[in-house]
Amino acid sequence: MPVIEVTYKPYKEKKVKSSKKNKKSAKEESSTNDNSSISSTPNNNNVGKNTGFRYPAYLSEEEVKEGLENGSLIEGILRVNQRNTEQCFVDNPDGDGHNELLILGPQDRNRGLHGDLVAVKLKSKEFWFLHEAYRAKYKLSPRFPHAKYHRISDLDNCCSIVKEKHLIKSAQVVAILEKNASRRVVGHIRPMYSSTAHFIFVPVDSRVPRILIPIKRAPTGFYDRPQDFEKFLYLAQLQEWEDDCINPRGKLLDNLGKAGDVNAEHLALLLVNGVDVREYESHTQIMKDLRDRLVKLGVEYIEVKSEELVEEKVESEGKNKKKEKNGEKIRAVHNGKKMAGPDPKAEEKNGKKTTIEKKLIPELNIDPKEFDYRRDFRKEVVVTIDPLTARDLDDALHIKRIKGENGEEDCWEVGVHIADVAYFLLIDTEVNSWARSRGTTVYLVHKAIPMLPSDLCEHLCSLNPGVERLTFSIVWTMDDEANILSTWFGRSVIKSCSKLSYEHAQDIIENPKKQFAINELPKIFDGIKIRQIKKTITNLNFIAKKLKRKRFGRGGLKFDLPKLRFDLEQINKDEKGNLSGTWIPRGLRLDQRKDSNFLVEELMLLANMEVAQRLYKYYDDRAMLRRHPTPKRKELKNMVEKCAKLGIKVDSTNSKTLGESIEEFTKVEQYAYTVAPALNQLLIKCMNFAQYFCTGAVDGPADFSHYGLGVDFYTHFTSPIRRYPDIIVHRLLAASLNYTNDPGYSVKQLNGIAMRANSTKACAKMCSETSADIFFGSFIRVRKYININFGFNK
Repeated sequence: MPVIEVTYKPYKEKKVKSSKKNKKSAKEESSTNDNSSISSTPNNNNVGKNTGFRYPAYLSEEEVKEGLENGSLIEGILRVNQRNTEQCFVDNPDGDGHNELLILGPQDRNRGLHGDLVAVKLKSKEFWFLHEAYRAKYKLSPRFPHAKYHRISDLDNCCSIVKEKHLIKSAQVVAILEKNASRRVVGHIRPMYSSTAHFIFVPVDSRVPRILIPIKRAPTGFYDRPQDFEKFLYLAQLQEWEDDCINPRGKLLDNLGKAGDVNAEHLALLLVNGVDVREYESHTQIMKDLRDRLVKLGVEYIEVKSEELVEEKVESEGKNKKKEKNGEKIRAVHNGKKMAGPDPKAEEKNGKKTTIEKKLIPELNIDPKEFDYRRDFRKEVVVTIDPLTARDLDDALHIKRIKGENGEEDCWEVGVHIADVAYFLLIDTEVNSWARSRGTTVYLVHKAIPMLPSDLCEHLCSLNPGVERLTFSIVWTMDDEANILSTWFGRSVIKSCSKLSYEHAQDIIENPKKQFAINELPKIFDGIKIRQIKKTITNLNFIAKKLKRKRFGRGGLKFDLPKLRFDLEQINKDEKGNLSGTWIPRGLRLDQRKDSNFLVEELMLLANMEVAQRLYKYYDDRAMLRRHPTPKRKELKNMVEKCAKLGIKVDSTNSKTLGESIEEFTKVEQYAYTVAPALNQLLIKCMNFAQYFCTGAVDGPADFSHYGLGVDFYTHFTSPIRRYPDIIVHRLLAASLNYTNDPGYSVKQLNGIAMRANSTKACAKMCSETSADIFFGSFIRVRKYININFGFNK
């Protein structure tokens, strides 16, 4: 929505006269108030308050409940315009030509913060707004200045003739139903010279109002040397916002580091987005409870040691030198594992001082009873295909020729095997509560914040090669056109024979006749030959291409936007000489998806679709699915019209015609790297976000569909190590197959889990994208300049 300029007059604060002594200080203070006003009076106890000012009182719980039930109130997520914080929006549930309700000014915003779940009340029609685009249509008087919107009450007597579809409805927040995250905010601190009781916290995010913090919370020396503190980022918490106080009050929590520092910026990013950065391993009781549970399932913990060379000081020519080998610090690691948690005891070995590190590594001894009912795929050629540095391997694949009804080997058996996380993670455990709260693993450029403890995500559940793993599988029988002849769901056991990267798989796809040397591929287990690996990848790619063609044929869209990939170097060292601290980007490239990526994607999509259909068939109103609403009508219409003016025809009748319109440009080389990516970007802006939901919480199957995929039923089943909704789906699927009892989730519980997952997924996406921005900025600072190829030639 464009920037709004209206005749609305925001509350005007009273000016405080400053003495000559404080004239300069007052001027300095006022010059910093650029995103939110701080009103103060001579009475320091009333800082932030203004005589006669008061926000509207919130409605009671009973009034809100009644209003939501009878339709007089509307529930929605409050979104604040980052470029103009006077403007806020809530989705318009009526969908009557305008996708959003406008909430204008601090009074109507009524202390709501960006991301809060709020109840709003529509204002009367005289307070709605007319878009500037319709100015000529209604022949507005010249006395009205040009603005994006005009308030109806300010127009001459034309309120009655303005069509409602040309109006923007306005509303006021009447209650905050659920506060967004923990109300933690990152920003800078500045003195408040007109008050001796408070100082000002200025959030980095302009959507958050300035916060008053008691002076006793100020860092030592802050008022003596305020300029020394300007370059640091601080964490504060908003605590209260009284109805007679223009600005909220809060407390200062921590100094995060210097602004611009990669580590400080990332810590700020995670905290602001409510990401739980606590480490499981630091919570002894949680890990003890988990390990006690795992031991009962046959898990054995092995203590593994590593020897890390401690910096040895050698006196030579009056200088201290580090003992080095081949110019690098010596580090010995036992069993190929990098250990953590130094043992306080140090030993002397071969004249070198070392620190012994110990860590418990879980090893799974599968209970023989599991083999009685699980399907055994350990002798099949099962492989994983993941990013090169991946440690949480959710999925594995296999394919082979089998006999069809005529007795000939004319069918394919295709298997998707997913880590059976739900087998290890019980509902009534603290680890499950943490996982539910986190919702997803957060992937940054240089590290990941895992949803599950490493015992599960990196060891017991990760489908590592050469070890037996418990899985939940979907196996299809297909013909040569990838038509599904039969489907089997069930628990299983696999033993992956190799951990391939996308690059390895792509090399095999592009060079089918290449004779690979042993060192060109990862280690292969159990006597499997390289030719068997090649055959598996080639056949999987054959089926995946058929599936992809069919998916696009029924209306699937292709949002193939390139991502930035960085080559990082860790430069700082801690007191022991270990690499830690700052990551510096030394290289930058575009990560373009290739056939190996699509191979995995198509089979995962098919698995998710099949599971979704089974869950709805079995549970009806208690299925956890994922939907993608149709595009925003107004934005899509504008996009089509703009493209038409440029001579670009886009048919937006449905997802199929929309996809075909863009695909036409990808087929032409001169447009494939220019027009097609631009259309993709424009199209994404028209899209609504995909959402998890419980089937019993929406009207019916018409609201289940996934627009982007062009299917009626979809869910997430294939990544339970990094997505909590997948764990819910696993539990429901296991119960539907009589492996376990019904988990007993109610519609309300499932909908709550879905809403939480939607929120955490959005935050994780924001963190990932912003992390790339942070490193890109760091890359520019390091390189000073870069050459950019805009893609006008291949």
